[in-house]
Formats: sequence, C-alpha cells, structure tokens
Amino acid sequence: MPEKVYVCLKKARGVTFDFLPYNDFFIMSARFLEFIKKYGFDYDFGMSEAIIVNTKGELLTNEVYHLVRIVVWEIEDEIVYPDLALDEDDFSLEAYTNSDKDILLSSNHNYSGAFMVSENLKGKILEKFSLPFLYSLEEWKELNNLDFYWD
Repeated sequence: MPEKVYVCLKKARGVTFDFLPYNDFFIMSARFLEFIKKYGFDYDFGMSEAIIVNTKGELLTNEVYHLVRIVVWEIEDEIVYPDLALDEDDFSLEAYTNSDKDILLSSNHNYSGAFMVSENLKGKILEKFSLPFLYSLEEWKELNNLDFYWD
C-alpha cells in the first residue's frame, strides 16, 4: 500500500469518528489503532496514513488516521459460532473464542467490517472514543440481515 492516501469525506465539516469501515478497509485514528493493538489486534494486511479532506481538498483534521486493508481470507478462525448452522442467513446469536485477545476480526462474511470485542474492552471503547457503534450479535443481525425486513 502507498505510504499516504487521501480520503475525501463528502458533506463533512470535521471528523467525528475513530473507526469507520469502508469496503475492504478500515479508516481509524492512530490513537484507536494503538489502543486496540494493546488488546490483541495483531493483523497486518497493509496500511497507509490517511489524510482526511473534504471535496475541496481541505484538511478536516490534524489528527493522524490510517487506512487499514482487511484481507478476509487471511483472518484466522478464532471465533466459534455454535448456532451458525441453525440460521439459514448465516447469522449467529452466540459466539465465543479460545483466544486471549480482547479484539478479533471474524472470517464470517456477515461480520466482516466489524470487530468482535470482549465485554471488558467494550466499556473502555465507550469511554475513550468518538461515536463508537457497538452492537450485540442480535442487534447486528437485525441491522444487517436484509431478509429480516421481508419476513
């Protein structure tokens, strides 16, 4: 990946997030990245410094951000979904891990673009970072299951 990239946010007057999934990438603040590394985020798929600008090319923040590439097929299966086979849409309402990490990525396509965090880490994220969106597995299914609205 290139050393630096420009990320243009349309209709934005400033940067109000520490983490934002974007296709096969995560845009995250340097302070968020350093924080999650302390809790087990050890994935290294490639990263660039992200300069966040508006449509006029003006800087939206002086804070350092990174564009982190996510390579789904290189994510280890560290999360177990015991009820996954029971759901035809491939969502789970249960998950556990034998990993000692507090933050993991999932190789399951319904959870790509999201972190799985321990209850311990959830509280710390809520305290320290801007606009975190944290969901239970049930809430995630309701938000992301397109068939849910047609049943």
